[in-house]
Amino acid sequence: PTEVNLILKSFGTAKVAVIKAVVAITGLGLMDAKKLVDACPSTIKEHITPVEAEEHKKALVAAGAEVEIK
Repeated sequence: PTEVNLILKSFGTAKVAVIKAVVAITGLGLMDAKKLVDACPSTIKEHITPVEAEEHKKALVAAGAEVEIK
């Protein structure tokens, strides 16, 4: 596929670290990022390249999140 979606399935045990990673990836404010993380499963980014998705996935997984690329 040329475009994929990055989906946050679970924030695991490190919710704050995952929220910070979401802020860094999306550019959202802290409250919006928290709402996105609280609403798991939620789409973090849509219609991005598989390479970009993998980079973001690494950052989220390092923060303790469970992520899916569709």
